[in-house]
Order: sequence, then C-alpha cells, then structure tokens
Amino acid sequence: MQTNLHVQDNQGPSKSDEEFFPYEERLEHFKWLKRFAFAVFPLGIYQVISGFILGSIYSTSFNLSLGFIGLFSLVLIGLVLARINSIERSEAKLNNAFTEKRDGASATLLFMGALTKFGQTLWLIINIIFQKDYISDYLNANQSTQQDAFESTNLSQVFSSSALLYMTMIYGLCDILISIHALFGLKTSFRLTLNPRKLTSLAIFILNSALLCASLMLVYSINQLWSLDSTARLESLFPKSFLHNLSILGIVSASLTLPIWLVNHKKWRIGFLTFSLITAFISFLSLGFTGLAYSHSKAVYDFYRSTDNSEWKFHMGFISQNEVERNGCSAKYLHAEACKDSNEFLIQSWEITENQGMQTYCINKQCSGILAQIYTKQYLGPTNWALVCGLLNSFIAIALTYSMKTRGGRNNEQTKASKNHYKWLLLLGTLGISSIIISGIMPNPKIEEFNINQTVLGSSALSMWDL
Repeated sequence: MQTNLHVQDNQGPSKSDEEFFPYEERLEHFKWLKRFAFAVFPLGIYQVISGFILGSIYSTSFNLSLGFIGLFSLVLIGLVLARINSIERSEAKLNNAFTEKRDGASATLLFMGALTKFGQTLWLIINIIFQKDYISDYLNANQSTQQDAFESTNLSQVFSSSALLYMTMIYGLCDILISIHALFGLKTSFRLTLNPRKLTSLAIFILNSALLCASLMLVYSINQLWSLDSTARLESLFPKSFLHNLSILGIVSASLTLPIWLVNHKKWRIGFLTFSLITAFISFLSLGFTGLAYSHSKAVYDFYRSTDNSEWKFHMGFISQNEVERNGCSAKYLHAEACKDSNEFLIQSWEITENQGMQTYCINKQCSGILAQIYTKQYLGPTNWALVCGLLNSFIAIALTYSMKTRGGRNNEQTKASKNHYKWLLLLGTLGISSIIISGIMPNPKIEEFNINQTVLGSSALSMWDL
C-alpha cells in the first residue's frame, strides 16, 4: 500500500505529497527528464570539442571558458542520468523511490545545477553576441604573418572566420537547449523531493551567498578602473557617473544578504514579502544598468576599432608595442613600405628597441580589433558582474515569493529555526572577509601605454602622445 507522508514546515496547513504532486505527474516528469538527457548529451560533447577549438585559436578568458562550460553541461546531464539509473536499479519499486525515500540530495543537485545553468546561459548568449567579432579581429591581425608564424597544421588556418562564427553560434544554440533541459530538471527536482519548502530554503541560502560574492566582485572590479588612465579619457563613451551607479548597486546588493539570511532563517512572512519586493526592484535596476553598460562598452569597442578616425593611428601608437602584441596582434609596426599607397598610417615609434633608435613605421591597422578589445575588456568585467547580480537578485525574489506563500508564519505563530542555518551565516562572514583581503593584495590591472621613461624620444615626445 502506498505510504502517504506529510510535509510539515512549522507553518500553514499540512498537505500530503500526493496532494502537492500526484505520483503519476512525478513519474511522467521523471521519464521525460531521462529522454531529454539522452537527447542533449551529444550537444554537451559538441560544446567541449568546439570550446577547445575556439580556445586554442584565440585564448581569451571567454573562449577558454567555453570548454569548461561544455564540461559543466556534461556533468549536469551525467548527474541526471546517474541518479535516474540508480533509482531504476533500486530494489524498491519506482513508486517507493518517490514516496518513501527522501530524495533531497539529488533534488538539491538538480535544483542548483539548473539555476546555475540557466544564469550561465543568459551570460553566455549575451557575451557571444557582444564578442562575435573578436575571433575575426584576431585572424585579421595575424593574416599578414600567418604563413610565417604558424605551421600548416595550426587550427587558425583550418577554420575560416565565418566558420568559427557559425561554430560559436551553434555552441550558443546547444547551450540554450541544454538550459531548457536544466529548467525541466528544475521542475522535476520538486517531484523528487518530499519537502520542496526545505529545498527552497536551501536555495535561498546558496543564492544569497553567491549574491554576496558577485556584489563584492562588482564593487572590486569597478574600483580597479579608477587606477587606469584610460578611464578618464573614455568618460565620454563610458561615463564615470554610470560606474558609480553600478558600484552603489553592488554595495546595496551585498548589504541585503545579511537580512535575507535572517528572514530565511526565521521564516518571517512579512520579511519574505518585503525582501522579495526589494530584490525584485534591485534586479530590475541591475539588469537595466547592465544593458546600458553593454551599450557603453560597445561604444568603446567601435571607437577603437574604426580606422576611419583620423586620430586612430595616434591611439594605436599610444599603446605599448608589448601590450598590443601580447593580446594577439602579430606586429604593431610594419615596414614603412607597407604604407606606400598612403602616408596616413606612417608614425614614429617611441618604444626602446635593441640597437635601434627612433624610426618611422607603418602602423598595423589590421590590429584595430585587438586594440578595441584591450580597452573594452576593462569594462566588460564590471558589466558581466552586474548581470550576475541582477540574475541572482531575480532568482532570490522568486524564491522569497514562493516561501512567503508556503513557508511564511501566519497569525503570529512561533516558528522553529534550524541551528544548521548558522553555517550559512558563517559562510557569509567568511566570504566578506576573504573578499576584502583579496582586494587588498591583488595587483590592479594596468594597460601599458606611452611612458616617457621608456621612449627614445625623451621629453620632446610628451606633447605628441598627450591624448
């Protein structure tokens, strides 16, 4: 006979699991989750392979992350299949696996994995759209020297720029499909647990800790920008006031994590309502500012990438040869003969080179995309962290709203808080202190630009390179 267990969370009327989610409904979700997992598993393999190829051709932090994202997809799908096979091989009947066993561990893995995958997919798609020209920038910058610099087996010669773009777009499509599977797993995780209220409580604690990390990283990455000279020069494209607004949002989000922990710990209905509204409002602001931040970052990218600007050669000349070549440009300077059709891009080098004095070169305009990426990268960091903060705030707002309806105390009932919740408070404190220590010891990133102490031109060059 099927056991009819009851869920008690110290608040509200009790309901049986069958009243929450009938067995037939849970079983149907269970079967479809398995079918969907087998369908998207090859997509995860494609992500790993294509991520390795893209990261090998152009080793930016974003491209290198693609392979790891593919591995995460495979692990997530593998966990689903492993748990399903474990239940199917159990001596207990499949019915009892749902109704007699508290399947909290697998439900928690599914729940948090699905949330992580969904947020990661949004971040991925936005960055794929924003950085769609990055690989073509790299191939163009190395086009003139590819035959000499690379062997014939190099991957950059096997794939064309358009092929790599299609590969990236297909990668994003695969991630969307895997994310849909993850969302299906998110729904199914409630069918695999006998206490969805407890699962929601755990999710709030985890999301709250992640929000503290993301908020502090947002503030830290913005603080790093103040040490860069280019931040002042680019204020017309990416206003400082806008950076201050993002920083304030980060500070506010971080300050909310302690009261959110307290509300989740005490299960206060009015607290769930209040902070669900606050986090929803912060999420709306964060995502709105994130969209504007991507727009400002794109303006910086387009400004440095366009060689039609008469002052472009001075912007390219201002950055150090080591800096631009370290980031993917084959050569900042070409022989003067390369500008035989036009003297527009002739320029004098200021960098000190062995056995060479001041010389006139043709600036390599093929590296305009690399130049644009160098100055855009400093703004993409805070922008991406703002996106993460917005997503986490929205997830927490949804979880708090659900908790208000299912876990919030009514009629001034006394609620019993678990002592295990204090480990999450300890985690919040540890994360906060660690972030402060790390921000104090981490060196600030510096774009290597014109330095009067590193030029053969001496102080007479200062007026020429005073941008």
